Amino acid sequence: MAREIAAAMPDLGDSFGFECRLDSQIDVDFGIAIRRDGYGVQRCTANPAKIESHGPVWERIVRFMQGWQDPTSLLHRWIPLLFLEFDAWEAGTEVSPPSVFVSLDWPADEDGHAARALERQCLRAALGILLPTFDEEYADALESACESLPLAGRFVHVGAMIGRTDPALRLSASLPIEALGAYLRSQDADDRHVAIAAAIERFMPGATGVHLEHDVGRLATHGLGLVLTPAANDWSALFEALVVDGLATESKVRALATWSSRTPSDGPDQELLRSISHIKVVSRAGEPWRAKAYVQAIPRYEAR
Repeated sequence: MAREIAAAMPDLGDSFGFECRLDSQIDVDFGIAIRRDGYGVQRCTANPAKIESHGPVWERIVRFMQGWQDPTSLLHRWIPLLFLEFDAWEAGTEVSPPSVFVSLDWPADEDGHAARALERQCLRAALGILLPTFDEEYADALESACESLPLAGRFVHVGAMIGRTDPALRLSASLPIEALGAYLRSQDADDRHVAIAAAIERFMPGATGVHLEHDVGRLATHGLGLVLTPAANDWSALFEALVVDGLATESKVRALATWSSRTPSDGPDQELLRSISHIKVVSRAGEPWRAKAYVQAIPRYEAR
């Protein structure tokens, strides 16, 4: 799978990762991360036309990266990382264009309402480039979500799901657990509060914060994702709960438990740092939870 994607895309990634279901189904997505100051940006600067030749989605990615390189821009100030996700597909068929996620990081010298206003401007600028369907309806949905997020909350990343037939807008929000009910009501998902609270208590007992993912705008459904990251990177209790509840198979959990490592890479003075990023449980209203694992691998090079 990774080889097929590599053949269908320009050489931009600084690191890579996989998203895989933890039940018995075989369903794997592939992703690459591009750092603001990394290899991919340098490649874009050197030959943007070569990247654009891969198709309209890549033309949008190049436009974003060109604006991203301007140190005076909100894109540069607020977005440290770009992530491209390639959805699973059938072997032998054409690789679909990626969906694009921008990761957000509040600058240290920004605070409060002024920072939230800048965050909105940054997101509108990024999505105006990346999401071809970003119009006033999507802008209003984004504005509503921004207004509903408490100042103690943050948008972790925002996704332009342009790799899909109907491009959607996905938000990933981190907020205090006491603000969960109000935020769900603002997104017309109040009916999910009980189920989400129960999942938090089951999989992250004692958590003071919650990390939610959901779509907004005209293509939004009541599908929600709950991101799980255990304290002190101790995955054992979470893995056990997922297996007991039938959300993960023992074989996949065993494989996950051995993923994190430092391994030699292709050449001298190179190594690959592998780690688990997070687990996500997802469901639509009235449906059971499904669990997915997100793992990453970062090449490191030791200078001589």
